[in-house]
Amino acid sequence: MTRALLIAGQETTASSLPWFLWEIARHPDSQERIREEISAVYRRANGAELSVADLEGMTFTQAALKVIFNFFLSHCAVF
Repeated sequence: MTRALLIAGQETTASSLPWFLWEIARHPDSQERIREEISAVYRRANGAELSVADLEGMTFTQAALKVIFNFFLSHCAVF
């Protein structure tokens, strides 16, 4: 069961990521905001490895990913 959940989780993420990239390519204003947010996190890290706290600070990027995952995963399940 655990193996099935892990494989299913990878598959849904793998199938949703291209949709995320497609949607941010279609929305240059959001793409720029995500780029600025990621650049700011890397500047604050100052060359160190990023931590979970650093990633949690990317609120707009996380919100964009959640929208894509919710929208496209629910549509993939229907079709």
